[in-house]
Formats: sequence, C-alpha cells, structure tokens
Amino acid sequence: MTKDFSAAKFTMTMKLAMNRLVLHRNKNMELSQVHKREIAELLEQNKEDQARVRTTSVIQEDYITEVLNMLLIYVETVIARVKIMESQKSCPIDVKEAVCGVIFAAPYLETQVELLKGRKMLLKKYGVKFPEECVSCNCVNPKLSTKLSHKLPEDSLINYYLTAIAKKHNVEWDSAPYVDAIGALPSVTPSPNMSSFDLPSPPSSQQASFSLQKQPPPQQQPQQQQQQQQQQQQQHQQQQSIQHQAPNITQVVAVASQCRISGLSNGQVGQPLSFNIQAGDARGQAKTTGGDVFYVLISGEYGDKVYGTVKDNDDGSYSASFVPQSQGGYAVAVYLNKDLISGGPFMVQASPSVQTDASFSTAEGPGLKSGKAGRSSNFTITARDSSGNKRTKGGDKFYVFAQNDRGDKIYGTVNDNLDG
Repeated sequence: MTKDFSAAKFTMTMKLAMNRLVLHRNKNMELSQVHKREIAELLEQNKEDQARVRTTSVIQEDYITEVLNMLLIYVETVIARVKIMESQKSCPIDVKEAVCGVIFAAPYLETQVELLKGRKMLLKKYGVKFPEECVSCNCVNPKLSTKLSHKLPEDSLINYYLTAIAKKHNVEWDSAPYVDAIGALPSVTPSPNMSSFDLPSPPSSQQASFSLQKQPPPQQQPQQQQQQQQQQQQQHQQQQSIQHQAPNITQVVAVASQCRISGLSNGQVGQPLSFNIQAGDARGQAKTTGGDVFYVLISGEYGDKVYGTVKDNDDGSYSASFVPQSQGGYAVAVYLNKDLISGGPFMVQASPSVQTDASFSTAEGPGLKSGKAGRSSNFTITARDSSGNKRTKGGDKFYVFAQNDRGDKIYGTVNDNLDG
C-alpha cells in the first residue's frame, strides 16, 4: 500500500467518470427502446426466431444499464467519503462495497477511461491483492457479478422480455404468463377449464323410451330387425353413460384457492429447488386426476426472472422445480391458469453454491509467469463457486497439464490444502 493518494485528484477523476457513466447509460436506454420496437415489429411479422436473437442482445444491453446505474451510486459514495478514505490506511467498512464494486466492474467497461483510472488509484492505495479480498469477503454485490457474467440468458428470461415487449406495443403473441413484480398477476388469456366445456345434452326419458319401443317396418326381415334393435340398445347405453358422467366432470375442476404446495424450502445457487403442487376441487378435496395447467413464476431479489418447470403426475399432484441463478431471496408464485394459488407468493432463500465452478475458479503465482529447467514451478489454484465466492473446503479434483513449444507434455501435481 502507498500513501500517495490524493483526494482532490481522485475526486476530479471520479466526477469525470460520472459524466461518462451518465452518457453511456442514457445512450444504452435509448438504444434499448429502439431495439425493443424492432423486436415488436418482428413479432408482428411472425419472425419469432429473429426476435429471440435480437432479444438476447437487448437483455445484455439492459444488464449493462443496470450496472451503470449501480456504478453511479458507487461513484457518488466514494466521492462523498474520499476524505475518510484518504485519512485511513484500510478501506472504511461503510464504503467497501462501493470501492469493491468499482474495482470489480471497471475492467468490463473498456470505454469508461476515467473509471479505469480511478480503479488504478484505488489499487495503489489498497494494494494489488485488494480485488481478491473484495471477492473473498463477499463485498462485491451479487447483482453486479451476475449482470457482468456474460452468460447467455435463459429461455425463460427471453420469453419474459418478448411477452413484455409484445404487451407494451400491442402485438398479439402467444406465450406463457410472466410476473412483473412479487404478487402480480400474469397477463394471459386463460385456458378454458372443464366447467366451461359444452357437454352433450343427454336425451330426455321420453326420447329414450320411444327409441326402444319403435317397431321396424313390416317389410323388414327378422335379421334386419335384430341388427336395428342392437344399434338402438348401444345408442341408449352411450346416452346413459353421458348422463352419469356429466355431473362428475364439474366436480373435479381444480380451484386455485384449494390448491396447496409442499416441500418448498431454501436451496443453493445453481441447484434445482423442487417442490410439489396438489390440486384441490371446490369442496377442498384433493384431486386424483391430472390435466390442470400450472405455472411457476419466480422473481428474485436482484431482478432475476425465472420460469419453473411443472410435471403432471396424472394423479392430481404436480412436480415443480426451478434453478436460482444468484444468492438472495426469491418470491415463488404458483398459478392455476391465471389465478394465484392460496398462500402465494412463497418466499425462499438461495445460498451460495457449495459446488466448485471451473469458470470462476482462478490460478495465480510465479509458476505461471516463468520458471527454470529442472526446477518446480509453483502456483496456487483458488476454487470458487458459481457466484464467485471462495470455497472454504477441499475435495475438488484439479488437473494441471503443460506443454512447451516443442510439444513436450508435462502433467503437474496438485496438493489439496483442504481450505479451498
């Protein structure tokens, strides 16, 4: 760490960074609106595949806009606290999230020249290993790391965007419902339920009696009479079957207020979170047949929109699941057609994944930069989960493979320190 940190110079740099961040954000917002209108036109022309490709880009643009808004708040925070930062050797706890956010996000935004300069000033003050400390102490906002991960959006999120775009621009586009906010009803055209079907009208008792008593014309042969009577009897049996079945159909219609869920509990990032849905009828009795249409819609604490999967078990119960993409709280809304089931939305928490993610794990040390023939070159592998959090336990299997320019292959050895 160095003491040559000038509060005045850092403040000037951060103010210039704010101006560029605002320009970048406004430009992104304008482009996003233009692109969303273009997507609406594609949906109107039934070019859904092209609309989906374009939507992927729009989602990434909106992600960056959210990041820019967060950075504007962070920059304002560090400017307001710069005198305290200058006077203290270590980073003040009340400004650490803002400092870590700037250090983490700046390399992803190459056009933000002043922000990168401010990052260099912070690294000179707090040391080159400070970024690692930011991640290990969970000071980087999970929303920031999620939006900058450049992972392709899930199909459920693309559907969410397409539905919202179609609704805003009055374009008819058939899709699953979506949740705008916790507890909001989805904008859908409900599927017809069983009680709204037009059932065949059963014949009256007079009609049935007449069909059985009617005699064939005198000219018909006995064999023809027998065949006609058999046909009439079959028709009568079918009509009686309809009479008996019709009342039962309306009795097994699922009602949202009588549906229940079970098995929903807290989970981990990147791991399926499963639970059961039990359909109930108007009398409060559990259904024993399937065929109902349930939707599972999830709204995350950091703006995540997730669609769950629902499997009909054909016995009145349904198996549902979804995969939380980041740690934090989630509101789980379960809908029967367009109606929210009783007790919803339900709140759950997703904790950091305990599984190591290779894409987030890191390797660093002198052995990765240079070495001498015949001597060991050492470096350290740090295991991290899918949220970038450092693992605190060992047990993962890492393999090291090296090859020189002559094609000589070397397999390295890895020692597990049992601390991640």
